[in-house]
Amino acid sequence: PETFLYFLKSTDGENNDDAFLWISKTLSKAIENIYDPIEGGFFRFAETRDWDVPHFEKMADLNSGIILLLYKMYQIKPKKSFKQIAVQTTGYLSETLFNRQVNSFLSFQEADNYYYYFNEKNRKNKKFPNVIKNIYINNLAITLNYLLDVLDYSNDKNLKNKIKSSIDLLYEMISKNKRPFHYFNTTKKQWLGRADLQDFALLAKLFHKAAK
Repeated sequence: PETFLYFLKSTDGENNDDAFLWISKTLSKAIENIYDPIEGGFFRFAETRDWDVPHFEKMADLNSGIILLLYKMYQIKPKKSFKQIAVQTTGYLSETLFNRQVNSFLSFQEADNYYYYFNEKNRKNKKFPNVIKNIYINNLAITLNYLLDVLDYSNDKNLKNKIKSSIDLLYEMISKNKRPFHYFNTTKKQWLGRADLQDFALLAKLFHKAAK
């Protein structure tokens, strides 16, 4: 999504029809092949050039970027399915990839090579793919940077509150410890790991945007 969002911005007002067409075709393939229509959310990527084999991880940062891209595409030329899938994917993030004990978005749901081939009825009898309980700073910061922009297109108060509580978690990490960490273990409720340059840069970008 980052590439396509940059493409839309750089072609704003110039050759926008071409940009929309190219991105729209790719999004349509993604929706057809690597989107979960039952529970919402896009899988991480397709493992083959023909899109036939999804890699079944669902990443919070990737999905939040696609939500923003779908809304921007819908604004250029309203296509009902783009908005519907943006709303459904937001619901996936808000329900499956949100931890209510610490009030923050999580990072990703593990891949499962069997579960997603079942229909809605049969999935109820299968083990739900594991959601990783750790919150990785780089992933969360990217997720929140996208979702802050999503608020320009959505009046979802529930989403806004979850964005704010996730940012509060990061703020408390720095205010209490005087430095950022690399990830948060939600089971132990403990910050762990030394933050790297990417963590610092993404947090700086996030706090700047959140302050504005």
